[in-house]
Amino acid sequence: MLALACVGAVTLWTRSDDPPRALAEQQPTPAEPDVSRTPTSAVNPASPASTEPLPPETLALSQRLAELERLAEAGHPEASCQLVVERLRCGFLQRWQPERGNRSRELQLEAQGQLEEANRAAEATLLRIEQKNACGTAPPIESVDSLALLGPAAAAGHAPSAVLYFELGHEFRNERGIFRHPHFDGWRRNAARHLQAAFEAGHPGAARALGRAYLDDGDFANGLVPDDPRRAFLHLQLAALLDGQQGRLVPERSMGLDADERARLKAEAMRLHRDRFGGRTYQGPELSARGPYRQPGFSASDFCNLPRPQ
Repeated sequence: MLALACVGAVTLWTRSDDPPRALAEQQPTPAEPDVSRTPTSAVNPASPASTEPLPPETLALSQRLAELERLAEAGHPEASCQLVVERLRCGFLQRWQPERGNRSRELQLEAQGQLEEANRAAEATLLRIEQKNACGTAPPIESVDSLALLGPAAAAGHAPSAVLYFELGHEFRNERGIFRHPHFDGWRRNAARHLQAAFEAGHPGAARALGRAYLDDGDFANGLVPDDPRRAFLHLQLAALLDGQQGRLVPERSMGLDADERARLKAEAMRLHRDRFGGRTYQGPELSARGPYRQPGFSASDFCNLPRPQ
């Protein structure tokens, strides 16, 4: 009950402010979406540090983290993103015990004849063991503390940071004292605006995040965006096209839209897919607090760059 009350409170508090209204007003209607791409770097010029090379991912993690921290403090957006990804991953791995459940999962898949899935599960376990060892005593980071690093990177126009900055809000229900955190107010004011900028810059992960945010107010992040079933349907259909999925991401009957409206929005999603994303599909990691742990095969640079087209 307390968590639901907090979510309701942040939803009401957020929608009484100007930025979310401005976001809603600047959003194109599904009938005539704005497919222009305004480079955010033109509004937020790059800092001198952003031209410095990032440390190679072959470097020992302890050394990489120190160098990433130096660059992040100097204003390098991608360094900030990579530092958050590595520290989030280490935080989950330091609590992870490989002997609990992983082997039984592999055996279950083998017994079901799903040998490829069993091999993939075994490979993921081995990767996590390697990454856990590499983390050593590296300091973890909580979702809410990541805001200090990702906020400036998102404001500088770094699209992966902007998506992750917004998506971290799904974890805030688990954070104690969230309303008193020094970076929470800035996140509440700016996260939805930065997510929209990431979408306009062509980050495919922003389509899914926006679709879910328009769909409901189930947590702090989704509560930043006013519900709109038409926009939710449009963005989720676009996300399915970008992922190369044939199925729906949500049951159509839950959207409250008639068949003609759904058909029109599907056609609009196909047009957006063609005009903004060149009809491409993407293979990229899940930008979330748990994504780096769930997907050990993706490096920090995979998370912090635009996903690769398939």
